[in-house]
This record gives sequence, C-alpha cells and structure tokens, in this order.
Amino acid sequence: MRVEQLTEGQQGPAERGVTLADSAEELRAKTGVRVPDSGEGLYICAHAGQRPTGGYRVTLSGEEDSAVRVALREPGEGEIVTQALTSPYAVAVARGGVSAEDLRFVDPGGESLDWTVDRP
Repeated sequence: MRVEQLTEGQQGPAERGVTLADSAEELRAKTGVRVPDSGEGLYICAHAGQRPTGGYRVTLSGEEDSAVRVALREPGEGEIVTQALTSPYAVAVARGGVSAEDLRFVDPGGESLDWTVDRP
C-alpha cells in the first residue's frame, strides 16, 4: 500500500475523525474540504477537530499491514500562532489494492488511533 498526502488545511470538519471515500468528489461532499483529484485510489481525510489556535498540523503516511499513520503536530511552547479557532486536516490517497475495510489507523507510536472512522 502506498499513501500519498495530497493537501492539508486549517478549516476542516469541527469533529475529530477519519473520513474515507472512493473518489475525490465523494470525499469533498462528505467533509467540505478541498480535495484534489489524484485518480484512482481510496481517499482519506484525517481531521483533528476544532483547536483553540493555529499551529496544529495533521500528516498522513502509509505503514505496513494496511496501517495509516496519523500524526497531529501541536504548537510548541512559546511558538507564535494565530489566535483563532482552527480545524486542521490532511487529505491523502491510498493506492495498491487496499480496501476501506482493511485499513487501520495508528498514531505516531503505532498504537490504534481512537478517532471515529467513517467508511464508504
């Protein structure tokens, strides 16, 4: 399985979770975020929910055994950030014959992610 991150942003869904779709158009309709069409594959949007400031970032990467690593970077102490509510998200596409039912989502330490997963 190969996971390619396509985009990220700060104005995603207000609830924390992962949304899967069979096409860019379907994911765009489900989440309301900008989703570039990158051809065939399983589209993934990981959204961290509402955060009190800027400086948060979500990244997605592929792991072995159909695992997708979801990392949430938080702003560091003393870091200058936007003083506004944000909802960070990342969009990726998984290729290589992976099915939505087979995907697992893990945190940077390899532990199962406790976020809600919306499968097609």
